[in-house]
Amino acid sequence: MSYIYKNITGLSAQKLLSANDYKAYLTSINLANTHETDIAYVDLYITRTYDSTSEERLFVGDNNNWNALETTTETYYIINSLAIPSRVSVLLEKDELKFDYTLYDLYIKLDASDSAVDVIINIEEEINSQTEY
Repeated sequence: MSYIYKNITGLSAQKLLSANDYKAYLTSINLANTHETDIAYVDLYITRTYDSTSEERLFVGDNNNWNALETTTETYYIINSLAIPSRVSVLLEKDELKFDYTLYDLYIKLDASDSAVDVIINIEEEINSQTEY
């Protein structure tokens, strides 16, 4: 197992993991609101970007006009606007974190410029035949 630690603040979306960063799977993510008084509203989501040459786009052409295709990003929310009270933590476990880590980037976004959330990501690096995920 290995851990990734991040201090997240502000309004900008921040990438937690990039596709293919780890040949592993997530076992948990802990989100801790570190603000003294305010609720933190948290989005945790995955994205995948396609371009017009991607094999996955074979059947998406606009009347077979492949020049019409541009870069497209798919976004899927794991949690959306989750309200975490001040000084409270939320633990997401592996059942909530199932996605293809080789294809999707993992992002976090807070709703206020003074929000502050600590993130601890637990990664299982070795997958064996007896591991369920």
